[in-house]
Amino acid sequence: MRLVVAAVVGLFALAVVPVEAAPIVVKSAPVQVGAAPSVELVAGGCGIGFHRGRWRDRWHHWHWRCVPN
Repeated sequence: MRLVVAAVVGLFALAVVPVEAAPIVVKSAPVQVGAAPSVELVAGGCGIGFHRGRWRDRWHHWHWRCVPN
């Protein structure tokens, strides 16, 4: 019985630790409207105006190359 009580108390103590260690969020940084993104998004690493064209060979291996949109 003591082992069960000790296990329950130990699990409860481990569950409380992350709650106490969580940082307090004060205020997020303001975002400017119309600001350009610092990272340019592209489809599958191909670049602007291209996307991945995928196919399987006769050994069922996947291959891809960049094809225009």
